[in-house]
Amino acid sequence: MNIVDNDLPKISVNDITIVEGDSGLATASFTLTLSAPVSQSVTVLANPTSGTANANEDFTSFFPMQVIFPPGRTSQTFAVSVVGDRTFEDDETFTLNLVDPTNATIERSQGHGIIKNDDPFPIIAIANLTLSEPPTGTTQFNFLVTASNPSSKPITVQFATADGTAHAGSDYVQTAGTLTLSPLTTSEAIPVTVNGDLIGETSKTFFVNLTNPTGATLANSQALGTILDYQLPVLLTEEGSQRAAAIDSALWLRDPFPLTETILGLGHQTRISLFALNIPPVPVGDLSRVTVHAEDELGNTYFVPVEFIGPVAGVDNLSQLIVRLPAFAGNARELRLTLIVLGGTSNTAPIRIAAP
Repeated sequence: MNIVDNDLPKISVNDITIVEGDSGLATASFTLTLSAPVSQSVTVLANPTSGTANANEDFTSFFPMQVIFPPGRTSQTFAVSVVGDRTFEDDETFTLNLVDPTNATIERSQGHGIIKNDDPFPIIAIANLTLSEPPTGTTQFNFLVTASNPSSKPITVQFATADGTAHAGSDYVQTAGTLTLSPLTTSEAIPVTVNGDLIGETSKTFFVNLTNPTGATLANSQALGTILDYQLPVLLTEEGSQRAAAIDSALWLRDPFPLTETILGLGHQTRISLFALNIPPVPVGDLSRVTVHAEDELGNTYFVPVEFIGPVAGVDNLSQLIVRLPAFAGNARELRLTLIVLGGTSNTAPIRIAAP
């Protein structure tokens, strides 16, 4: 006759709720309990699995791990690390599954974990923008819309331009539509086409209005676009000379400039600072609106990249430009430089090149 032991203890696991946090890891501790103490060790395998929370994205997952109850012990904890973030999202769930017990049976095999969102509902804002019109053709005013924090869901907002002192059709192209920030995206731009001319006039303004947001609230609903009147750039020259006012950006020496120089034992292409009037505001990270044309006395042309543009403190309308000289210019002893800003060209001024 077989005797079946019906007095094996029963293992259960509880449900938990944890606030995710903004960064790092938070510990979600499940409690496993035995219905009664026993004189031998009890083991069970525990394995966290995804629900609406994703393994190794919202919480750390791993192969099933063994939980051991020493003799006489009736409770143990099992820790799951929850990943903090700043993303607004729904509360998320995952499950701790219990399988393969020894010296016990399972009474409740699943513990449900809820990760509570603690991130705020996003707020979106649109920034003002001031740029110059081009001398001819068109240019883009890209109005930046930013969210205070990412969201797991799309954010949308309707936009439309409106006249200030600038008029749609003649000064800019009327624009309307819906802007969408995809999940986890915190910024997008609204492009508005601005028309250029060489007519002397005062600065003009227009507006971009935001309405009907979904998935976010509005911090501000209107941006001001200021169209500066275009003026041809002027490359500064030395007093009493037609030579460009230029200085080595590293060594603070005037021309003639070597095309390469040694700094701290390393060879570098030479960078020089130029100075110019009527350089319009340049969007952060976008130096493409200003280029430098270089031509030597033999008629050869060179690419001279612009690496920095910034205002000179305390001097109205004066900008500093840092440019990188070409690595090779043959036997040239002079480079004639011309600025091209939004298609308009400056005066031409030479710099001298040192003999190799």
